[in-house]
Amino acid sequence: YVDGEVLQQMARDKGPEIVFELLKRYVDDARKRVEAIQIAVSASDVKRLAFESRTLGSSAAAHGNPKLHTLARRIENLCQSGEHDQALAKAVSLPEIATESLRLLEVRGKALSTNPSTAQPATADEPASQPSKVLDTNTLKQLARDTSPQALPRLLAAFREETNRRVRAVTRHLSPPAVEQLKQEAHSLKSSAGTFGAFELQKLALELELACRNGELGDVEEKVRGIEEAWRQVSMQLDRYLADDATASTAPS
Repeated sequence: YVDGEVLQQMARDKGPEIVFELLKRYVDDARKRVEAIQIAVSASDVKRLAFESRTLGSSAAAHGNPKLHTLARRIENLCQSGEHDQALAKAVSLPEIATESLRLLEVRGKALSTNPSTAQPATADEPASQPSKVLDTNTLKQLARDTSPQALPRLLAAFREETNRRVRAVTRHLSPPAVEQLKQEAHSLKSSAGTFGAFELQKLALELELACRNGELGDVEEKVRGIEEAWRQVSMQLDRYLADDATASTAPS
């Protein structure tokens, strides 16, 4: 996720304190780029996806985020080669990779500002809230920071209500297959799932949308059953997250 040699070279060239500030700016900008990529995926806007991926890939390489750089450039190349469905499918996994890449870079940046020799490649041993494909709590925490901790339960309640409705609609339109309705519901489901960090649900919704768009209906029922199961898993994780959050907020300081 993090190339320590790049950080060390930056520290030698510019000084640790300046590098720390540069990394902070990069992380802020990268998170905005990731949000823009999620919007592009939700809208199936390949042109915007290619632009944002190219910009993110270039800055990730320059700031020591090789895994994020490689994925972003792969998405850009798929867009440019006309493999749009593959590009959209790849882009679904980008927020998960970006979350961990940027978190580890922040850890290294803070250490670098006090001790340049600590800018070594990050390891899996570092304590972390690992991204989950079912429900990425890092995304929820960022959403709470962007809005407010008090607003998050209301947002999650609205997300749950809307997604319940859309999953029921997808099931209802399955037999016989109402292709246009399935495509529309899958598109909306993909967008909201990505916003709340339900990356596996987002991926499955995108696959259903693309299948309907391309007339590939042979395994539509399997895809719908996958969406139903993914949403069941997300609902369980939401309950657990809200319960843990409530316990933490009422614990004595």
